[in-house]
Amino acid sequence: IGVHYDHVGYGSRRNSYGPTGFIHNGADDNASGTAALLELAEAFTTYPCRRSILIAFWDGEEQGLWGSKHFIANPTFPLEKIKMALNLDMVGRLRNNSLTIYGTRTWDSARTLLSSVNSSMVSSEPLEIIFDWEIKPNSDHHPFYKSGIPYFMPHTGLHDDYHRPRDDAHKINSVGLESVA
Repeated sequence: IGVHYDHVGYGSRRNSYGPTGFIHNGADDNASGTAALLELAEAFTTYPCRRSILIAFWDGEEQGLWGSKHFIANPTFPLEKIKMALNLDMVGRLRNNSLTIYGTRTWDSARTLLSSVNSSMVSSEPLEIIFDWEIKPNSDHHPFYKSGIPYFMPHTGLHDDYHRPRDDAHKINSVGLESVA
C-alpha cells in the first residue's frame, strides 16, 4: 500500500494551475492519502491480516513518480511476491458518497471483492463505487502496472483546488475520508 507525501511547493508554471509563488498545501493531493494510509496501518495493528503488507510512502510523485519508479527498479522486497498494489492518492474530497476506483481490470474478481467489502461497511453507509477502466501514468500505481503487478486506486475526483494554493485542510471531507480508508 503506497502513497506519495510530496506536493508542488510554491508551484511553478510546470506543476501549478496558479497562482504560483504561494505555498500549495496539498491537503487532498496528497495529505489525504497519507492520512488514510496511517489509519490503515493503525488498523492493521489491531486487526492483523493473513498476508504480509508492505507500507510505502513515496516521494517525488509530482516530479515524475520518482519514488515508486525507484522502488520498482531497486526493490527492497521481491517484486514477484507483490500480489497487488493499492495506491491512495486524492481520497479526501468525497462528494455525493461516490468513489471512483481505477485498476480493477488488472486483477481477477476485483469488482466482486470491492463490492463485498463496500456493502459490509460497519461505520457508514456503503459508497457508490464507479469502476473506471482507464489506466493512466498519472500516479504511483503505474510503475507497478508496467511491471505486471495488479493495482487499484480509489480516488474522490479532481476539483477546482487541484494543484493550487487553496487545496487546504478545511476542505477535506473527514467523514468521507474515513469511509474511503
